[in-house]
Amino acid sequence: MSEAESNILKAMDEAEIKAIDNLARYKFCNFGYHAANWVNYNKLLKTKKPNPFSNLVNLSRSMRSQKIIQSFKHHTEQQPE
Repeated sequence: MSEAESNILKAMDEAEIKAIDNLARYKFCNFGYHAANWVNYNKLLKTKKPNPFSNLVNLSRSMRSQKIIQSFKHHTEQQPE
């Protein structure tokens, strides 16, 4: 492993820790900043690492779908006949 790749991996680890820490403290903008840094560092690697935030993304998509369905049901139940 080259020194440059080693430095990238170290920066990725730091970005991941900072992202998770900020999310835990409800600092969503800071989470996004550090998560985006992780993604950009990953693009620099020859062999990509799996995204540590993919489970969060999948959970968010599931929650969004549930909210859309609930909203649709709520609006259709309020329609006068």
